[in-house]
Amino acid sequence: MKRLLFLLLPLTVIGQDGIQFQELTWSQALAQARAQDKLIFLDAYATWCQPCQALERYTFTDPEVGTLFNDSFINVRFDMEKYPGLDLVEPYVVNLFPNLLFIDGS
Repeated sequence: MKRLLFLLLPLTVIGQDGIQFQELTWSQALAQARAQDKLIFLDAYATWCQPCQALERYTFTDPEVGTLFNDSFINVRFDMEKYPGLDLVEPYVVNLFPNLLFIDGS
């Protein structure tokens, strides 16, 4: 008798729902925002921050939120306790987490 092995796959395709954060340097994000005439949405987070984790789990994965943000913004996220996030703490006055910033390309 043959055995069949079934893999359980998630119902959604990974990467299609929610906000698509781009892997960009800060200077690349600024350049892309200027070129596309969009604002940058910066998720300034810390790995230990529980509200940051809740945003990531529940808000950033929401399909409606993803549609709005993916169409309207250059989406990036940085751990503000590591580089390049550490370089942005002072100029953008990031002293609490989560900190969600909307920044123009200039």
